[in-house]
Amino acid sequence: MSSKSLTTLFILTALATSLSGCGPRFPEAYGIYAREGRDLTEFEMVNDKPVEKWYSFDDDVEIIFYHPSVKEFGARTLFGVTMEEALPLALLTHVRSHVRYEKSRDQSIRITNVQPEGSDVVLKKVAVQYIPVEGNPEILIVSPREPLEKGFYAFGKMRNNPIKFAIGVDDNPDERRKYRGCVDSYFTRKGFTFESDFKPCEALDKENEAWREEAIRALNEGADSGDLDDAYAKAERSLAVNPEDEELKDLFHNTFAEGVRAAIEAEHFKTAKTRANRILELIPNDEEATRLLAEIETLHKAKR
Repeated sequence: MSSKSLTTLFILTALATSLSGCGPRFPEAYGIYAREGRDLTEFEMVNDKPVEKWYSFDDDVEIIFYHPSVKEFGARTLFGVTMEEALPLALLTHVRSHVRYEKSRDQSIRITNVQPEGSDVVLKKVAVQYIPVEGNPEILIVSPREPLEKGFYAFGKMRNNPIKFAIGVDDNPDERRKYRGCVDSYFTRKGFTFESDFKPCEALDKENEAWREEAIRALNEGADSGDLDDAYAKAERSLAVNPEDEELKDLFHNTFAEGVRAAIEAEHFKTAKTRANRILELIPNDEEATRLLAEIETLHKAKR
């Protein structure tokens, strides 16, 4: 072979190698993957359920779904339903608390209870394209029609343990809080029907400003009068909205711990136990409350 032919062969081989490395990359094994350019990240699964793990991608990420069912059902339906139903992509928001309320005749709302929630719900569905892959009918590309905004997302049905990941969010508490979103779930029963709604957390935060003042006043009054039932109810409601309110937690702890000691001194052991347990309800693992419960049990046994 002439030197000219060898040179031509070398150039063609190098060109083919270069072109093969520039095309889109696909996985070699079944699974669900995130693709950024030519980088593939496999979502870890155990028994067909996603492993809870931190994933964060750029706004142009695509999802690669590699499964034999794609070939079986085709690229428009999956498991007998449309792709939009089977493999949705959604922007999530965080449900901070579950609020029970009553509506009066004038439609004003009276909140009766607040409990921590901590789940995620769909804020809005994301428009995507479901693109089949020529040459491999078992692979489907799920490609957002627009760049994804910063936040947290779910791929798959919410009731079926979807894969969750972040877009443009760093793995630190401040970033997570900033982009996670926050709503409160409002729920009421009216006769035989139920009403539920989601509202931004700012609405309940504004309400809680007044509740916090009420809780502080009730705790201070309870410390003087010894009647702590109202103080507990108001502190519980306020701390359900803001469990990180250390000032209110300290006041609650000190007031109820003093109430426990007063009840022990008066040999009202049932009241003392109730108050110690209430500390643990709002401040789990509180060492003083745990120690006081042990002391109450010892003293109560000695009196029997």
